[in-house]
Order: sequence, then C-alpha cells, then structure tokens
Amino acid sequence: MNQIRSYFVGVVLLGSVLLLEGCTPTNPSGDATPPGFVQVLVRLEVPGDPNVRGEFDITSQDVIKEKLGSDLVIRVLATASDSESGIKDITVASLPDPFTGNPQNLRFVCASGHDPDSKITPVLQFAFLPFTLNAPPSPSPSLWQIDAVANPIATTGCTIDKPNGVGPADVEGFVRLIVTNGVGLITESKTFLFSYADVGIK
Repeated sequence: MNQIRSYFVGVVLLGSVLLLEGCTPTNPSGDATPPGFVQVLVRLEVPGDPNVRGEFDITSQDVIKEKLGSDLVIRVLATASDSESGIKDITVASLPDPFTGNPQNLRFVCASGHDPDSKITPVLQFAFLPFTLNAPPSPSPSLWQIDAVANPIATTGCTIDKPNGVGPADVEGFVRLIVTNGVGLITESKTFLFSYADVGIK
C-alpha cells in the first residue's frame, strides 16, 4: 500500500471514530441504547453473472481489498435492528470533499494516456458512490434490511480507451454504513476499504 493510500485509510478510519464521539442526540423517549447491525455484507459482483466474486463481513471488522478488476461492482446487504424505538434510517458514511465540501467516499484520477513525454498531471477527483438505500416506513420498524449496488468505475465518469491507456486510475474508496434509531442514536458498521487496478495508465 503506497503512502497516499495509507494516509487515506487512516483518515477514513479516524473519521468513523470522530463521528461516533460527536453524535450525542437528546433522548426524550427513554430509549438509551443505540441500534445495532445484525449483519453487514459487502459482495463483489459482475453485472449479469450470478457468481459472487467475493463476500466480506464488515459487521465487526474492517476489510481491505486491493487491485479489484474494473468489471466488479459493489453490493451492500445489511440488516439492522432496534427493538425499542425502531430503525429510522441507514445511510452510507462519507468524508467531505477537500475542494467542495460535498460528501465523498471515492477518489480517483482520469488518466490521459501512457505517453512518457506527457506533461499533463491528472487531477485528483472525488465522488460519492450512488448506493440507493430505501428508507424505512413510519412508524420505524424494529428490523430493517437493505440491498444496494454501486459501480465505482462507472461513478468516476472517466473516458475509457484501454488501448491508449486512457481511463480511471488510482481508484480507491470505502464503504461504511450508519444506522439511526427512532431517537437519533447511531451505530456504525466497520469499513470496507478498496482499490481498483488502473484502467488507464498515467
């Protein structure tokens, strides 16, 4: 893992600790216990292929996977529960984009080719993985499940021309879920940190 990637991993994991320490909502209903994740699974899949390429449980431990194939998408399957005030929401954690402040959990560059004489330096970019998570109904159910897919390579929006070395490179990101119960208490899953093999060549 290179120095930049090591720094990124450290920032992501530190962010989860600070978020937990900073969230102490009022609790008028008397529910003093936060919600919990029964299980949080991350699957690597190829669209249209029923064979799962990898499955990782991040309910209670971090997982790091590197140099994923560009054809792989990420599926998140999770079940959360709270028997007192119910599950109000499940969201995907993010960090602020250092340039815009927008939420992001994916970073990359769009490589412009493999010309060794090129003076163009790819610009570091950020994005938020478009997982679509259905919101629980009201009143908040005691048990709620999600099943959502995002495609990190497609999310970059980079032009891909493999013969000429054009495409997304240095693609890395993280997936972590946050569950909120009916009184605003939260619990975070552990983190899936990932990187893709370069599609383009800088």
